[in-house]
Amino acid sequence: MLFKKSIKWNRVNDTWTPETGDKIEGILENVEHHVGLYDGTLYLLSVGDSENLRIWGSLQLKQLMKNIKIGDYIRITYNGMQELSNGHKMKKFDVEKRCEVS
Repeated sequence: MLFKKSIKWNRVNDTWTPETGDKIEGILENVEHHVGLYDGTLYLLSVGDSENLRIWGSLQLKQLMKNIKIGDYIRITYNGMQELSNGHKMKKFDVEKRCEVS
């Protein structure tokens, strides 16, 4: 006789790979600079019960994140790719910080 076991799935890839319009929100836990072969920036966002996602910084995202501090609750929206005047493409984001309203 077979017994059904409870199954739990764990995320294999902890890096956010958004599609246009995707949003992610949570607490900024850490920022790592000069990461990897291309000297990138990596943001660690706590998005739930012991779940963390890493987000690679693009030029525009790094600019938007410069006023965000560790511990801030933020929402990042991926707006897709924008073609620049020189023919290159750039990832476009919006970053919002949750503020307490009194």
